[in-house]
Amino acid sequence: MKQLIPTGSEQHRGAASDAATVADRQAFPDNRGESIAQRKLMDGSAQGPRAIAQHAFSDQIHGSARMLAQRKEMAVVSGETVQRRSGEEPSRQEGMPVQRMVEPDEEVPQAPVLDEPVVVDAPAAPALAPALNDGIINAAAAMQARLAAPIAERLAESLAQQEDELEADIARMPGGTTDLRSYQNLLLDLTETQITEAIDNAYGNPFILHGYLANTLDYTSCYPAAERLLSLLGVTGSPQEQNGGQGPTIHGSAQQLVLMTGLTNAMQARAAAHQPTIFHIGLAGHGFILIVRQNRVEHLEAVAHSADLMESIENAPQFTMADIVEYLHAMVDPDEGERTRGADEMNWNAEPLGLLDPDVDPHDWLLKYYGLVWRSRPLAPVQEISRRVAARIRANRAAVITGLGL
Repeated sequence: MKQLIPTGSEQHRGAASDAATVADRQAFPDNRGESIAQRKLMDGSAQGPRAIAQHAFSDQIHGSARMLAQRKEMAVVSGETVQRRSGEEPSRQEGMPVQRMVEPDEEVPQAPVLDEPVVVDAPAAPALAPALNDGIINAAAAMQARLAAPIAERLAESLAQQEDELEADIARMPGGTTDLRSYQNLLLDLTETQITEAIDNAYGNPFILHGYLANTLDYTSCYPAAERLLSLLGVTGSPQEQNGGQGPTIHGSAQQLVLMTGLTNAMQARAAAHQPTIFHIGLAGHGFILIVRQNRVEHLEAVAHSADLMESIENAPQFTMADIVEYLHAMVDPDEGERTRGADEMNWNAEPLGLLDPDVDPHDWLLKYYGLVWRSRPLAPVQEISRRVAARIRANRAAVITGLGL
């Protein structure tokens, strides 16, 4: 390769330039070591330039629109105060004096008075667009409302999601076999085993499948229906499961009042502890469900020959804790008028329920001596309830289709 050799004049100019450079270097003290040491010292300071730059960069990230939106959404859902960062509350730079490199021949400046700090302004986070902010708040409110909705609404919602399939099943059945409401009631009330074996525990009718679909009220039974709801909605095997009451006892007796006090104390304790709980109660000749969720009590039941489970779901009766405690205690009061009033408040008929002392044979235990018994379990989370109900409906549909030969 041909190499270019500098001419004599070029060599002379280069030598002159090198000499000038050397002269320039000699004109300034060599403070490189001191500068490096000073930078290391400053970098190690919490108020150094690098630390301040890092804080500013962190505020840019955590003060971004996306991060603010997420924090606000989670705060609204959990009911906490929205925590804000850069641009909304004092940043970490406030109160920190500005730092700069000090030249060797300068006098070291005194730190500014902290009462009047020089502040490094971090970039303010962009405000959320009104539409986006409203959307987040509305979504969070909808989520809260959904979680707080009555359990009856969750049951009805699960049934409604499969209405098209249920209507298709009915269309394949022989004419007049059933209607949508009766079919929904059977799918939610009974278990797959009962449908498969075609036997109801309460009646032992071998034609339960056809009979239930055609005449639902003739096969509706309060206590077994409530017992099945306890299994469907409660957490089985929980250490918080409780049992109480006793039977038989005479209505209006001091003993029954003590038993009722035990039940209502348990209900109020679960409410005070914010522990949603399902109570399966047998009082006199009736069995029913009370669901305690803080100060609200939901009532679910089926009434033999009178009201199926779907009626209770559609009406979704609710009471405050204070009211339900009053009505329950009234139904074990020594005074028949009070027992009647308590039953009326619950929309029951006191005499057929067995709350009154009828003029009949005292050995008729069902009317006079049936006591107060109850069980409770923690209520399953609402999402789990939806999953369980959907699973029961699918399994029961398959059993019905097989049982009817569709």
